[in-house]
Amino acid sequence: MTTDIKEISDIFSIFHDGGITRYEEHPEFSLMYIDCMYLAELINKDFTSFVLKIHNPKDIQLKTWPQDKKDEAKIIKDINIIFQTELDIYRGEVVDNKCLVCVGQNFDNSLDYAGGDLTFSSLSIDIFDQNRNILSYHDLVAVCKKYWDDFESRE
Repeated sequence: MTTDIKEISDIFSIFHDGGITRYEEHPEFSLMYIDCMYLAELINKDFTSFVLKIHNPKDIQLKTWPQDKKDEAKIIKDINIIFQTELDIYRGEVVDNKCLVCVGQNFDNSLDYAGGDLTFSSLSIDIFDQNRNILSYHDLVAVCKKYWDDFESRE
């Protein structure tokens, strides 16, 4: 279980170029499904994804990046609207003691935004591989390091 807000935001930076494909709300937690094949296959060659269990998420919102630069950003607080389409993960950071995840949206042309700043607060997050085996934050960091070490050796 990861409780440090900086580590929680780092999880999203580790999943850079992955995508949030599904979000499920439950009474005391939410599940966020993350496709990130390039990291998942380092755990098991048949894996493509991870699951984050977000404990007591609060204040979830998306401040949009409008498609048309002349339009105003919108604040979306409805979970069903925020996660109606896949969101590409760019990076995570801590802002005002909340996790801010910069996300892109290129899957639904009917939406008037290209992505946005997804923010939420949570006391803790559990990380699971595709088979729901728990991973520590440090396990995920090691997988990411292995990917980048391997990537550098290919050049």
